[in-house]
Amino acid sequence: DVVSSKFDQTCKLYNLTVREMEIVKLILKGSTYKMIGKTLFISGRTVTKHVENIFEKMGVANKVELINRLRVNPD
Repeated sequence: DVVSSKFDQTCKLYNLTVREMEIVKLILKGSTYKMIGKTLFISGRTVTKHVENIFEKMGVANKVELINRLRVNPD
C-alpha cells in the first residue's frame, strides 16, 4: 500500500527505530502518551523519552509539526 510505504520511507529517512515508528503511528492515530504506554507496555516516561528523540531526529517541536511532516500528500 502506497501510504504505508511512503510512511516507512519517511521514517527510514529520519533513521527512526522500529519502536519509534510504532509510537509515531500511534500519535498519528491520536493516541495520548498514556495510551501509547499501555499499548506498547512501556512507562509514560519512556514514551516521553522516545517522543523527544523522534522530535529531535525529525527536527520538529511538537505533535502538530510531526503530523504535518509525516502527512502523506498524493502527488
